Amino acid sequence: MSQRMILGLLLILTAFIVANARFKDKKLKEYKNDERWQLIVMKSSKILMIYFYALFLITALGYIYFAVFSASSPTIALRTVLQYAFYLFMIRNVIEYGALRYYDNAF
Repeated sequence: MSQRMILGLLLILTAFIVANARFKDKKLKEYKNDERWQLIVMKSSKILMIYFYALFLITALGYIYFAVFSASSPTIALRTVLQYAFYLFMIRNVIEYGALRYYDNAF
């Protein structure tokens, strides 16, 4: 990936970290941690678990495919693997922010 694209992606993901933290803090004070807010947080946590299960499933299927069907495995740098893992982990904040906003409007 080009340096500008990486920087742009990191800035966007960092903005979502800040937005997610501010939104959670604002709503926690607004709802005073009542049952409605706890239900919203539980529903958004369920969405996050589905995201992590999907990542695990894709990783497991990729491993099985390359272990069983591929004679030669592609070589990839550890730095690249860790970079993509970092981005996938950071996307968690985007998903959580979207789920919190959605369920806050739904309830």
